[in-house]
Amino acid sequence: MNYEVRITWDPRDSIFVARVPELQGVHSHGKTRAEAAKNVEEAIELHIETLKEDGEPIPVPLVEQEFSGKLNLRLGPGLHRDIAAKAAEDGKSINDVLTEAALAALGSSTARAALRASRKTKKRKAG
Repeated sequence: MNYEVRITWDPRDSIFVARVPELQGVHSHGKTRAEAAKNVEEAIELHIETLKEDGEPIPVPLVEQEFSGKLNLRLGPGLHRDIAAKAAEDGKSINDVLTEAALAALGSSTARAALRASRKTKKRKAG
């Protein structure tokens, strides 16, 4: 299966850490990116084998799922009001404020990639 693997550098332990978002708890590490990637592939295989043996469902890889770009979100009324006020203060839509907050939460490199993809989608819809 084609699971997304995210590899980051851990400066504290001086190793590369590989994680698989779709498979909670599946991670590995290595002295190099390549070693971390190889090790996490083995961890994925073992995890999938265990899920099968236990009769548990196998998560669908993110790359095989379709995402519309629309997200229904439930918030408390106070938080909703605060976000609306922030949007009004900044001259933005609520959607823009929440998108920026989500991008900030994902981190800089992921945020930049997501923002580029979002802008391409908006351009296609406008054009």
